[in-house]
This record gives sequence, structure tokens and C-alpha cells, in this order.
Amino acid sequence: MNIGKSSSSKKIIILVVFVLIAVMGVVSFSYISAATKKAVSSGIEAYSAFNFNKPVGAFTDSQDATPPGQSKIADNISKVVLRVDGMSCSGCIYTIKSSLAGFKGVRGILVNLPSGQAEIYYDNGQIEDVKKIADAITAGGYPAKVTEVLSADQIRKERNLATARSLNYIASVGAWDISRDDFNIELEHAKNRYAQIYSDGIFASNQGKVLIDNLKAQIVSRLINEGIQIQEIGRAGFTVDTATVDAEFDKFLNQKGIELQNFKTDLEENGYAFDYFMKKFENRVLINKYLDEKILDSPTDKFEKQRRYTSWFNNAKLLAKVVYYDRELERLIQARAAGGGCSSGSSCRKEK
Repeated sequence: MNIGKSSSSKKIIILVVFVLIAVMGVVSFSYISAATKKAVSSGIEAYSAFNFNKPVGAFTDSQDATPPGQSKIADNISKVVLRVDGMSCSGCIYTIKSSLAGFKGVRGILVNLPSGQAEIYYDNGQIEDVKKIADAITAGGYPAKVTEVLSADQIRKERNLATARSLNYIASVGAWDISRDDFNIELEHAKNRYAQIYSDGIFASNQGKVLIDNLKAQIVSRLINEGIQIQEIGRAGFTVDTATVDAEFDKFLNQKGIELQNFKTDLEENGYAFDYFMKKFENRVLINKYLDEKILDSPTDKFEKQRRYTSWFNNAKLLAKVVYYDRELERLIQARAAGGGCSSGSSCRKEK
């Protein structure tokens, strides 16, 4: 890559960079709920340098204030994991929970919208046939199939692993770990941008604390959505080499008249290390190249491209296993899900 001398205002350069990275590539679709659109209009999502895509977020919900997974696990507690089709919003979660309202022995319900999974904690002395749980959810309009059953000891081991990994990671999507460092970098950048526009005291009030929680939830959702795509691309065995990434980065700098050394300085002054930026840039190049060559290679109509991307991403969500290690962030995601609506903008309709 060529190193040149700066000739532009730092503020202008960094603003241009953030806007360009947000829309970089041939295709970057937005699939967000009405609640998220409201957040965008209020400016909350505008202050992430890497807002690459906004498919439906990583939403979960729980039935109990203190589910078994966050307290001592008794020997009579088991967990069944189900694949559930047709879920898209908190209304779907409510319907699923209602389908199990009459079940004696159900101790907790966790629903993961992106992966299309539900985890049901139950008393194995009261519920012996977990297929009945799947049948009840299916009868409620969401076809469900049992994929895994965990004993109390297995649940404890799972929770102990999550506690240990939470020191360095906030979540994982399959084998793709989302580091706490990445989350902290994104959060600090977002907070700094707000402080620059408003004031240093913007987060001191109760409203400011709510804003921080909203930012955290949005950043986590975005990082998980990125992970879902990377995980699916990795499963397909698709890669890009260093030469491709370097060529795309040189093109990026040349098209915008931004010279490398000045660009590095501006990034660091705005809270982003150059190495971190390049890691995200490489992820974006990988995603765009895969979509262009494997998913969107033939259609020219933008609606057909959008349909293909939606289908691909939804399938990727179904195959992804999202695990949260940070319980506070998981609760924020739960609260965000509870306020959302169907991504299509219409009411939930059960499948009969």
C-alpha cells in the first residue's frame, strides 16, 4: 500500500471514512424492526464506524426473572433445545410462551430469534417426554423440533464455561468468538461521538444511562449479525487473500483522496487503532466478495437481490448457535426484544 501526505482536514476525512465504511461494497441491506428504525431516526445507530448491516438483531427473551441458568441448578432440572421456525419478534416469543403456559414443570423459557432456537428449562420429574413441549409450540403456530436435551450436570458445565469465557468474550456465534475488547472499542467510540456532539455530561442523567444501555444492545446485535455472516461464509469454505484486501483498501484510499499516514492518525485520534480498523475492513471485504460471487452474482433487479440476501441470511441464522457469556448484555438484548415488533411491520400470524 502507498503512503502519502495529508492534504485534507482531519475532521472531514474521518467523517467521510465512517460514512464510507458504513456503506462500503456493492450490497449492504437493512432488515430492521420498527423499533430499530426509530432508534436510527434518533441518531443512536449513527455513531458506529462499522455499521455494515442491520438484519434482525440477536434477540432473546425469558419467562422468569431469574431463570435456572442464572441460579443454582437442582438435580431435577433439565434443558431441552428446540429448533423453532417462523419466529421474528417479541410477539412470536409471547405466543410460544403462551403455548407452554399450561405445562406443569416448565421453569424457564429462553428464545433466540436469530438462530431460531428455544431453550426450555424444566423439572424432569414432572415432564418426561420433551416431544410434548415441541408439539405444544407447533400447535401454537411455530413448527418446533427437539435438537438436544441437557441434564443438570451438563447445564452446570455449560454455565461454568460461560462464566470463564465472559472475562474475554461477550458471546459467540458457533466458532466465531466476539471479544470483549471489540465491544469496548465500539462502545467507547459511540460514547465519545455523543459527548462531542452534546456534552461530556450527557450520560450522567437517567436518560443518559438508558442511552448507554441502548447503545450496548445495538452494538452487541450488530457484532452478532456480523458473526452470523462470517460463520456461514466460513462453513462454505470461502476466503479472501491478503492481496485482495490490500487492493480493496488501496482503492478505498485512492477513490476518496485519503492518504494512509494521515488516515492512521485520524483513526487513532477518534478512538480506533488502525489494526482494529483493518480487521473490520477485512471482514467487510470477505462478506461483500462472498455475496457478490456466490449469492448475488446473477440478478440485476435490486428487489431480487434483496430477496436472495434475506433468504441467505435467514438460513444462516437458523444454522448459527448464539451463546451469550455476558449476562448483563444478554438482559439488555432481552429488554430490546420485548419492545420490538415483527420485522415485516405486520402482526404475527401463526402457521396452521
